Amino acid sequence: TLQRLDKHGEYHQMAKGSIALVADEVDLSNELQHQFAGYQQFGTRGYFPRDLSYLQPEIDFRDSKTEAGLQVADVMVYMYRRRYAHIETNPAAAKAVDKIMKVINRRIINGHGCWTP
Repeated sequence: TLQRLDKHGEYHQMAKGSIALVADEVDLSNELQHQFAGYQQFGTRGYFPRDLSYLQPEIDFRDSKTEAGLQVADVMVYMYRRRYAHIETNPAAAKAVDKIMKVINRRIINGHGCWTP
């Protein structure tokens, strides 16, 4: 999450505004950028509020078709959602998804959703 990235910057005593965000281009890019600016101006809410000051103010939206790292992230999110937010009715597909998720889960730190390539 954005809060975890911000906390990472604080923990490692990084310069404020030094963590770059790269995201897949979507139709809502402008709206998401505006929402992100609001988080930096007013802070995030909830249990773990942050001002996201360690993150750069502009999200770098790129086409995942030309960015290998974004392609990997897209596939991982797709597989995660296919496994945990979808009821699979095909037993062969369920088995394949479970096999892929075992590989992904071995690379997630402490089960907190932080992936290390």
